[in-house]
Amino acid sequence: MTDNGAERSLFQDLWPSWLQKRPFLLHALCLWLPIGMLFIVAATGVEQWTALLEHFIDRFGADFPAAWQAKIARDGVEEFVDSARESFLLPLRAQLCLAALILLGYPLIRSGLQWRGEQRQDAQRHKLWKPAALIFLGLLALAATIKANQMGEQYAMLSANPFDQETGYYYRRLLVPALAAFLHLNGFIVYNIFSLGLSLLLIALSLQWFLSRGIRLSVLEALSLFSTGMLMTAFQSPGYVEQFVLILFLLSLLLPLQWQSRVALAALMLATHEVAAAVLLLPAVLLVYPRREMPWFAALALLYLGFWLLNFGFDFQTAVAAQTQISGTSAPALFAQWPERAALGMIAAHKALWLVWLAAIPVMLRRRAFADAGFIVLLALLPAALLPFGVDSSRLAGFGAFAMYMAVATCKTEYPSGSILKVLFVINLVIPSLMVTLSKGAALPRGLYDLLYGWLASL
Repeated sequence: MTDNGAERSLFQDLWPSWLQKRPFLLHALCLWLPIGMLFIVAATGVEQWTALLEHFIDRFGADFPAAWQAKIARDGVEEFVDSARESFLLPLRAQLCLAALILLGYPLIRSGLQWRGEQRQDAQRHKLWKPAALIFLGLLALAATIKANQMGEQYAMLSANPFDQETGYYYRRLLVPALAAFLHLNGFIVYNIFSLGLSLLLIALSLQWFLSRGIRLSVLEALSLFSTGMLMTAFQSPGYVEQFVLILFLLSLLLPLQWQSRVALAALMLATHEVAAAVLLLPAVLLVYPRREMPWFAALALLYLGFWLLNFGFDFQTAVAAQTQISGTSAPALFAQWPERAALGMIAAHKALWLVWLAAIPVMLRRRAFADAGFIVLLALLPAALLPFGVDSSRLAGFGAFAMYMAVATCKTEYPSGSILKVLFVINLVIPSLMVTLSKGAALPRGLYDLLYGWLASL
């Protein structure tokens, strides 16, 4: 993932010539302004916008047009604000988000089209969707869940009106419900289809990433790999949004991008699921992306943190509590009570692939691929730091799924015909993909795993 002269056309040359000659203005208008627009919508609850409007009325109401003043006098300030919220504030939040997505997405779409044109010459690419569909059906059979549930159900309901969210557990994770709304794929039933479509896209992009490394996974190998981590969570609990973070991250590796577009993708990742984004981005910025881009990612992180803390009046303790209190349950208290469940969740997230991960590290060190070795160690273990602050341990540990992608790719190239690796894939597929939470412990998903182990238990 290196920059070259041709990449300039993927960002700077897309804009009018007068803007190309002014790089500072170009970046301000076409990168940082839309990122700010996206974050001010995603990282602030709608009640803050309402409070700002109430303050504006209190301060400048005497200067309003006579008709407005008469309406306020007749209906009261509260009624006027409620009307303005529905007719002005919510549409404004939606339009700001849409404008930001257009500005940030335009270079990415152009880059994707260029990449697609280049890939057309590769016959293997056209064969991706068939194995992707088979793997998709296999994962559906393993989990047997097509209905959004748990948090996925909340995201499905939020998609009906994603810009009317007050501060709470979900409000910052705006992007997927917003995309569903913009594409008219919102509402409980249609959002389910949209979410499963994202899962199929993630499978295809994951296979494409392996092809970009010269590796073609068999359906069995891919099914075994994807029965862990983020993808298995997406099938165990459809509707969750973090799979879109991995989709965006894979695009940052596959597409020929300049730093501006990588920063734009990182902003979209943060607006999708800030914790999953941080787990992927921190190791990538430190060890994968070009080092000269690090200050821009640091600026992006500070901008997001600024808007997040602004929503809580810069009260860090309150901001953290809003994320660690779920339906009155304190995640740190549950972790203190059930640390063994957190450990089981860490193991269950990747099952037997932990052995592949352990085998890949010395191979990378022998190849002097120190950055890659550091990356997969940091990415796989970083989620452990999240376990005291979240209830669903296996899902959080699964945020490190891409570390297993790299471990599998390394071992496949080092041991192309290794029988032990093939056995590990089979063992990993047979081991059930458990859903582990601090509150309830381990549970089997419905589907083939449930049938198989239920039958074994009855013997």
